[in-house]
Amino acid sequence: MTLRVGGSAADRLGWGSATSQSIALTPGYWDELLGFVETCGFNLSFDLNAMGSRRADDHSVWNGSDAQKILEHARAKRHRIWALQLGNEPGHWQTRHNGRPTAAEHASDFAGLQSLLDAVYGRDVMRPRVQGPDACIGQGTQESPCANMTYFRTFLKSAGAILDDVTVHCYGLEFKTQCNLDALLTPSLWESNLIPKIQAWKKAQEELAPGARLVLSETASSADGGCPGLSNSFAAGFYFVDALGLLAGQGLWQVYRQDLVGFSGIEGGSSYALAGDPGWFSRKSHGKLRPNPDYFTALLWRMLVGDVVLRNTLPQPRKGRAHVFCSTMGGVVFAYVNPSKQSSTFLVSYAGASLPEGRALHLYALTSPDGSLTSRRIALNGVVLSMTSSLTPQQVNADAMHLPPYSYGFVVDRTARIPACDSERRYSTSSLHHRPSNTRCLDPRHFGAIAGNPGGEPGPHWSQNTIAIQRAIDESALRAPFCVEISGGDFVTADLYLRSNMSFFVRDDARLLLAVNKTKFSMLQILNARNVVLGGGGTIYGNAEHYVAYFDAADNRFQPRDPDGNRPHMVFVEGSRNVRIEGLRVLNSSDWNIWIRKSEEVLIDGVAVIGDQRFPNNDGIHPDSCSGLTIRNSYIDVADDGISLVSHKEYGPLSDVLVHNVTVRSKSHAIKFGSVCEADCRDMMFENITIWDSNAGLSIQQRGQGDIHNITFRDIQVQTRYQAPRWWGNGEWLSVTVEPRYSGDKVGRAYDLRFEGISATSENGGLLSGLAGGGIHDVSFVGISVVIRAFANYSQGHGPPCCVPGGAVNITCMGTRDHRPSFIEDMNCTSYGNCRTPAEANALYLENVHNATIENITAEFSGRRLRWYGKCLAQDARTSGVTKRGFFNCVNGPSDSHVFEDLFV
Repeated sequence: MTLRVGGSAADRLGWGSATSQSIALTPGYWDELLGFVETCGFNLSFDLNAMGSRRADDHSVWNGSDAQKILEHARAKRHRIWALQLGNEPGHWQTRHNGRPTAAEHASDFAGLQSLLDAVYGRDVMRPRVQGPDACIGQGTQESPCANMTYFRTFLKSAGAILDDVTVHCYGLEFKTQCNLDALLTPSLWESNLIPKIQAWKKAQEELAPGARLVLSETASSADGGCPGLSNSFAAGFYFVDALGLLAGQGLWQVYRQDLVGFSGIEGGSSYALAGDPGWFSRKSHGKLRPNPDYFTALLWRMLVGDVVLRNTLPQPRKGRAHVFCSTMGGVVFAYVNPSKQSSTFLVSYAGASLPEGRALHLYALTSPDGSLTSRRIALNGVVLSMTSSLTPQQVNADAMHLPPYSYGFVVDRTARIPACDSERRYSTSSLHHRPSNTRCLDPRHFGAIAGNPGGEPGPHWSQNTIAIQRAIDESALRAPFCVEISGGDFVTADLYLRSNMSFFVRDDARLLLAVNKTKFSMLQILNARNVVLGGGGTIYGNAEHYVAYFDAADNRFQPRDPDGNRPHMVFVEGSRNVRIEGLRVLNSSDWNIWIRKSEEVLIDGVAVIGDQRFPNNDGIHPDSCSGLTIRNSYIDVADDGISLVSHKEYGPLSDVLVHNVTVRSKSHAIKFGSVCEADCRDMMFENITIWDSNAGLSIQQRGQGDIHNITFRDIQVQTRYQAPRWWGNGEWLSVTVEPRYSGDKVGRAYDLRFEGISATSENGGLLSGLAGGGIHDVSFVGISVVIRAFANYSQGHGPPCCVPGGAVNITCMGTRDHRPSFIEDMNCTSYGNCRTPAEANALYLENVHNATIENITAEFSGRRLRWYGKCLAQDARTSGVTKRGFFNCVNGPSDSHVFEDLFV
């Protein structure tokens, strides 16, 4: 996220307390501002004074002496300024400063700024972007009209090649003349004010600055502080939601909302601020920053709306609008406005798609809780919002959804499967990887590190790099809170140890490469540390290709040259607290990628973990006896288990885990408990998850003595298929098995398991099997849709066979049950890992399960019934207490499918 500090006040800014300018930027305040930005994780776009000491009546050039002091101070302390602007709305200068500087003169100012950046930064990766000219066109205000397009084009002809971003300003309503409630309820009015200007700017940018990107660096309902009493009210949201939807299709790179707190505008009063009363800053009423309605609208937009814009062919709500995007939550999201006193019916459908009746959508309807459109408060689904509110949607039936009168908000359809959205979600990462350095960053090259990729072998630099990077880490820890930054190339290294109270960044122009045969345990290790950040947007690469002995075509699997556990990991965290791993690409590990053991309050955010689909034991994320772990906004694509959750007696339970908005692909289990839970594994939520092209979806292998309980799987899309039988899993969407690994083992319980809003397409069925531990107790299935469909090559009989436990008889793998690891299945088979229990693919099979609730279930066998297809629901004789609620739809089941009704009590 970008924070712009600028505007009209920028042209009155000077350096130091002795400046002749009316606003003094002192070193202390500059440090405080930069520290605030870095702590919040913002990208800072800072506006420099374009007027300086130049006179309005001549052609004097820009005086950059104050700017040089500002930049040198920031660079000396290794503060990062993401972008620089120079001046604000130069069109106003035509009336304020006798038309000086002209467009051509202002373009020369930017050339002077580039020369200044050359002098201060050279080719340093900390060098800021250059943005400009922050122009407006059109009416502006009566006292200071904006420039016309001639000014803008003249500027770009000279400065277009200098700019990284072309920045412009545009507001929805004309200042004063359209500041009324009726205008805020008329989408066509603000569209006519906004879009033609954006299109004209875009055309000029593409023609005259093709290497730059167009940024709308100011917008709100109206300029110069907004409409008093309206721009900070609920009514302003009609413009805000619709404008963001309209602008998304115009080729803009970024949109900056004006403004964050109430300083801008006439006499320091701002009605369009996201937080605070008008004039909050100038009145120094600090500590009373109450959020305005648009704050929550912006928060929901950031939370729900992705980057991909989709074409909307649906009927628009009456008098309103709906814009369609890929959702960050999976599926699609509709951003709507309904500025009508009547509710509006909203039907969601997709071209060429057959959708099930009664499917659920998530509605985020924003309304005024006071019945007044000018209220300073806002409600989400009827609940008044505050800074501590939970932004919880209302689940609604897609066939009968009504948008409330005078409302705006979002409708999320997580059941939608749009190829463009799947592609976006699989490889997107959180914006956290753009986060600037925590404070001053040390460059390992200053300690002797040398960039260069020696083709995966250790090469001549691995030892020198390991020593140099570790020295930088240790030096930063001595003067905490400092950080280390890897940038500008590939650096081969062996084991590195991060310290407490530091940040370690691998930037997006750099890679850390694991030194083959030299890395003893893990490339990056965080041991008994506190307050550590590992991130930066770059890549750490494991060189797994150099650990291959040979390829086994029958098993579709590499045979590693070293045993599992004897190959190096990528990231290992142990005995640590308050650790953040964010915005990294972790690629091609030869063993577990990210291993978190005996640690507390760990956040993994915006991480992409990608491994070779033929390399065994390259688990994506491996939590072990942790508490307070959050995994979110991440993508995992590996051969072995995607997320493998375990616990050990010596380290304690695994508890308080949240996995949210994660996409997983695995040739084994996408999400798996066990097979080791020697201490309890409890209190976990898995929600908003997409599992695709995996051998098994949701799995609990209870083989330890600890209990597994209070586990919720919610709002999950699953796609599973058969793979070669050597891999874990058997094409099932769900597999919960409770049984001993070895004869005589004591096995803990599995109970209080909840499955809600699961939509699965699977080549095999779902299994709950409690052969030990007293069975499985207290399970609920609510809102489940399962389609059994054969669609991959192994289900067509092209893979190796399985065998019957206890003998060497080969059988087809289709429809069988996978009880591994089990002392029964692991003995006397033709090869390791191919044992299966003969069965048929039931959409859901209950074996020794007690007190199960089944509510609103659809099970379907797609196409012609194949020989291994079973029933929609089946149970063994030991299962008891199965309760049916709502509907149970069985589609294309066996001819006697009515018998499942007898299961319910």
